[in-house]
Amino acid sequence: MVLEQCLTSDTVNWIRGTCSNAKLYLSTEGLGSSIFEYTPMPSIVLLKEWKSPVTCTHNEWIEDLKFHNDFLGLVIGHCKNDAVCFELRSSATLNCLWSIQLEEVCSMYATRCCPMLNHQWIVVAFRNPRIFHIFSDGKLISIDKKYRSPSNICQIGNNLLAIWDQKCIYLQNVCCVI
Repeated sequence: MVLEQCLTSDTVNWIRGTCSNAKLYLSTEGLGSSIFEYTPMPSIVLLKEWKSPVTCTHNEWIEDLKFHNDFLGLVIGHCKNDAVCFELRSSATLNCLWSIQLEEVCSMYATRCCPMLNHQWIVVAFRNPRIFHIFSDGKLISIDKKYRSPSNICQIGNNLLAIWDQKCIYLQNVCCVI
């Protein structure tokens, strides 16, 4: 493996990133977050930049983004309330396919998302510990409160979720969630 510094900027603070097989998506830190789309091979080239209000409003920010099957899952934090919004968007146009408000989530703390099998999504909230399981059409399936302070989540293979907090990692079979 060779690591090479490719993107540098004195004016852009990257906060999250995700990729497809052919593209790299980076979001910026702060209110009115932007999303940059790059092609990484054979050299990094900026393809598109989406700015507020296309990405989020001027008093919102992108807390997380993940690519899955030509879609971007976005966790968007709000200044005015203790909720976040999870949106599924087209990776080509950034048009919103659906959006779901997730209540009782303090959006100033880590809220992360993870794609799952069958186009479903998991969103984990750290401050007021919750794990939201969202169906492929944007309907909330369940809310799990058994974890202490989940800070991130990822799917391992087809049948295992890794959920971690500051002290430990939980492994859960996907069939117990879906």
